[in-house]
Amino acid sequence: MINSNMARFGMNIYPHIGKNINIIDVHKYREQGREDELYNKYLKDTDINPILEEMLSEITENESDKKCRTIVYSLSYFIRLVGLDPVVEAIESLSKKGDINKSVNFLHITKGMHGTTVENTLKQVCDTVIELQVEERSFNVQRTIFIRKLYGSIAPDNFLPFYIGKEGIKLDTIKRIL
Repeated sequence: MINSNMARFGMNIYPHIGKNINIIDVHKYREQGREDELYNKYLKDTDINPILEEMLSEITENESDKKCRTIVYSLSYFIRLVGLDPVVEAIESLSKKGDINKSVNFLHITKGMHGTTVENTLKQVCDTVIELQVEERSFNVQRTIFIRKLYGSIAPDNFLPFYIGKEGIKLDTIKRIL
C-alpha cells in the first residue's frame, strides 16, 4: 500500500527497496481475512502486544551496526490497538537502539486525537517534539513549525513558517518586524 501510494505521487523507490529503504506497512497486520502466519498467530488471540513486538523486531532487525531512519505514521494506530503503556515501552526500546547505532526515529501523532494525558506522556518520552500547524487565513493556508522540545538544547520560542512547493519543503527564515 505504501509503495503504490509513493509511486502514485511520482516517487521511484523500487530500486532502493532492500538497499537503502525497508518499508513496513502496519496495515498488513490488521487486514481482515489475511491468512498469513502473523495474522493467524496474533490477531486471532486476545493478547495484541506481540504484534507491536513483531513490528519492532522487524524495524530493528539487522540494524544493530547500521544507521537506521524509522518513520512511524501514526502512533494513534498503535495506541488504539494496544494502549499507551506498550507504546511507551516501544518508544523507549527504539530510543535505546537508536542511541547505540545513532539512528533517527520519527514518530507521528495527530494532536487532539487523544487526551492531554496521552499527549503529555508521549512528549515526556520523546527527545524532540515538533508541532506542525496549519491555519487558514483569508484565501491562504499558513503552515508553521513549532519546536516544543529539543534534547540537549534550548528550544526556540517562536513559530517558523514553511511552504510546500515543487522543490519540497522550504522554511521561511525571514524575520518580520512590525
